[in-house]
Amino acid sequence: MGKRTRIQLQNRIANLLRAQIAVLTDPVIQDISGDLNRKAVGYVYGYVSGYLRTEFHLEHMDTWIRIASKVLQDLFGGYKREEYARFLMHNLNERLVTTGMVAGDREVQDYLNNRNATPIGLARFILEGEKLNMAKAWSEGSYLKRPLGGWPSAALSPRR
Repeated sequence: MGKRTRIQLQNRIANLLRAQIAVLTDPVIQDISGDLNRKAVGYVYGYVSGYLRTEFHLEHMDTWIRIASKVLQDLFGGYKREEYARFLMHNLNERLVTTGMVAGDREVQDYLNNRNATPIGLARFILEGEKLNMAKAWSEGSYLKRPLGGWPSAALSPRR
C-alpha cells in the first residue's frame, strides 16, 4: 500500500470515528492517571482492521497497527503514533483491549453491510471511561462540582 493511499484511508477512517465522538464535549482517551482507555483503543483498532479487511482485503497486522495508531493520534493526540503502536503491540491480547476490538470490528462490519447506520461504540467506551474517572476522583476525595461543558481531564486530577 502506497503512502498516499494509506493517508487517504487514515483520514477516511478518522472521519468516520470522529463522527461518533462529535457529540462529546471533550473526548479523552486517558484516565486521570494518564492510562489509556483500553476498550476505546481496542475499539479503534478493531474498527480499522475490520474496515481494511472488508473494503480492501488487507490482512496485514502491521498495516492495521500503523493506521490505527495514526488514527488514534489524529483523534486524541496525547501520545505519539509510535506510543499508540507500541501499546497496541503489547496489549492486543489483553481482555479489555480485546473487548473493544470485537465491538469495533462488529460495528464497522454492520455499518459497511448497511445493517447499522450509526456505529457508536467509541463514544460509548469513552463515556464509560469518564464515569470511571469521576468515580475514581470521588473516591480519592478530589471531586469537584461538574463544570459547565463537562469534566476536563485536568479538573479530575487529585488534589494534594
